[in-house]
Amino acid sequence: AAAPLLVYGTDCSYFTGKLEAYLRAKGIAYRLVPFSHSNMDRCARHTGVVQVPQVECPDGTWLVYTTLIIDHFERVRPEPALRPRVASVGFVSLLIEDFGDEWLWRPAMHYRWNVPENRDIAIEEFGRLSVPDATPEEHRAIGEKLALVDFEAAGRISGARFVVLKGGVARLHRALIQYMLDLH
Repeated sequence: AAAPLLVYGTDCSYFTGKLEAYLRAKGIAYRLVPFSHSNMDRCARHTGVVQVPQVECPDGTWLVYTTLIIDHFERVRPEPALRPRVASVGFVSLLIEDFGDEWLWRPAMHYRWNVPENRDIAIEEFGRLSVPDATPEEHRAIGEKLALVDFEAAGRISGARFVVLKGGVARLHRALIQYMLDLH
């Protein structure tokens, strides 16, 4: 059996989750390598990018950007196909994916991390990733200091966790909904 891919990422990452779901569905063996400063330094030396996820292939090549990683595996491992093969449907699929990646991750993060019990998990996780040898109490303190997000202000601004889409993204959202209604 071939060596598994090394996926540098974290359970807290929206895009690591997207990639892991794809790899599982495709049946591609991988090992999640936890995000850390030393791992990110290693990734950046190879790719020039500091972000998660990144993939180190058994042959020593590196892949970055989730959609491009998925494109790569759809080309080199076409079966089972997880992307539509019909060009027009494939285009709509990529449009929806891009919409989710570029516009919906912000509200997804809000809904995921603005709930107090989830917020605590995120703060502790960011602290753990920053200083792995610290105690849980120190992780929380570090995470709160590094989070760079004011959860209380986010809750006051959004009220009942409602997101308003405006302009072009609102029109795109409506067009995608109408397309799906027309299709089904």
